[in-house]
Amino acid sequence: MGVRYLLLRSFVLFLGTLSVLITYLLSPASEPFRTALEHFLARVTGGFLAWFDPTVVVSGSVIVVQRFVADIVPACTGVFLTSLFVAAVIAFPCTLRAKVEGVLLGVLGILAFNWVRIVSLLLIGAYAPAALDVMHLVVWRSLAIFFALLLWLGWVRGVGARHAAAA
Repeated sequence: MGVRYLLLRSFVLFLGTLSVLITYLLSPASEPFRTALEHFLARVTGGFLAWFDPTVVVSGSVIVVQRFVADIVPACTGVFLTSLFVAAVIAFPCTLRAKVEGVLLGVLGILAFNWVRIVSLLLIGAYAPAALDVMHLVVWRSLAIFFALLLWLGWVRGVGARHAAAA
């Protein structure tokens, strides 16, 4: 197999996987999954913040911290960034086992990162609301993309190291 073939195959696999994932996430069929994830993130975040502020209220996907109200929506869950990561892992030429490990690592890593993002944005919204828009729309979005890229590059490096050690 030539390098051009591998590149084309990876590119087509990436676009195909990403298309399937995004189509699913935007379809009504994914609504139960999205709603469950939004509610889960709200409950976990509200439960954590309630350790420090017993007035925190969670109702469905809505969290109230010090009169600041936030609603966890699909864009807040990290599913679209996770889709990019998963598509990149699936498109990378390696073993199925390495891909499964990469997907699990990425999903857990991005979920954890995103949870920290949500907690910080709630605190910023409650205690420094003037900074919320910049932190939400610029800083955390950029950091999330950078984190996913670093996570993928770290996984690729690990796959390469294991492949070299096996050879």
